[in-house]
Amino acid sequence: NQWSTQSTGAMKIDLMYRIAKGYQNSPPLRVTWLKNMASEHELWDQKCEAAMCYIHAAALMSEYLSMVDFQHYLPKGCTAFQSISSNVLQECAVMDDVLKPDEDGICM
Repeated sequence: NQWSTQSTGAMKIDLMYRIAKGYQNSPPLRVTWLKNMASEHELWDQKCEAAMCYIHAAALMSEYLSMVDFQHYLPKGCTAFQSISSNVLQECAVMDDVLKPDEDGICM
């Protein structure tokens, strides 16, 4: 039945969200799960939700790039995406707490 299918899809997306949230200390894995979630939303024709997953991933990558190799032509971290959604500021804390480049520029 249709309700059961929609409910299963919603539960799957909720689980994917929890997994992505659990990887806040591992930005590459978080981006992977955000992209997986976006793909799942696209399967259900939930374009806005998919777009928000991609925006969070872009904000996270922007935050990383601004910390590791700041370039004036790139967005200035996740705050550059704040006008789209204030929720992207969640990605700022991830970067401040996690990425500490060592002397070789490799993040641990």
